[in-house]
Amino acid sequence: MKPWYATGARQLLQNRKDGLMPEGPVVVSLVGGEFTETALFTRPDMPMDLMDWRMLVNLTVWVWASAKAPLDRIVELTWRIAQVRPKELVLRFEHGDAVHDIDVGSGHHLPAIADISPVHQFFWAPINVGGTALGLRIKKALLSKKTYGEIL
Repeated sequence: MKPWYATGARQLLQNRKDGLMPEGPVVVSLVGGEFTETALFTRPDMPMDLMDWRMLVNLTVWVWASAKAPLDRIVELTWRIAQVRPKELVLRFEHGDAVHDIDVGSGHHLPAIADISPVHQFFWAPINVGGTALGLRIKKALLSKKTYGEIL
């Protein structure tokens, strides 16, 4: 099956193939919006299991969500992005006038040197940065995918 790409992802993938990286974070939005950062957009009809996120390897990524998207879809998207091992991954959940941040984890990337293989890992460690009750609920949902502290 052919992979699916979020809106805007093909251009980012081509930029990465050309050796270019965005300066700031890449926003992956489940709920639309306008962003000054590089932004990719998903729609509810896009199949999560076919989405290709390779262009996010070793980049800072913000998954942007709100109550407009089902929690299970938010968790699944965040989990799938973590598996490509971004440099940093944050889930930003907009609710009212507040944004609840969950620091999902960080990647570790080292190139091959001589006969030493390259290292590409992601440390799954969701942290409720704002300490809010809603952030705690989202963090618990993320931990239903993988135990805190596991390396992908």
